[in-house]
Amino acid sequence: MRRKAVWKRAAMNKNKLQASARELQRTLDKYAVVDPAAALLSGSLQDLIERAERCSILQAVEIGDIPGYRLLSETHLQGYSDLSETYAAFYIELTGGESAALKAFKARRGK
Repeated sequence: MRRKAVWKRAAMNKNKLQASARELQRTLDKYAVVDPAAALLSGSLQDLIERAERCSILQAVEIGDIPGYRLLSETHLQGYSDLSETYAAFYIELTGGESAALKAFKARRGK
């Protein structure tokens, strides 16, 4: 019988989540006025961003419950590097923060 891999993450850091939500909202606001796809992404994330800003997300969100990944990765939006980076930071915090594996990877890459 094969076991599922279990990724352990640190407890939800509400301050980091709140900060990443605010930064993502600022970035989305910048592009939403000139790009309909960014406006669509902003709308799809609005509830999660607002809840994160109010610190009302108390536990990690399931990956499948976070909208926007496909829109960001499969459209021209991926060309906005700051949008990709702020989305990724928010996504990581929503899912419980950086895993030990991600921290080790970043350490090896010097980031």
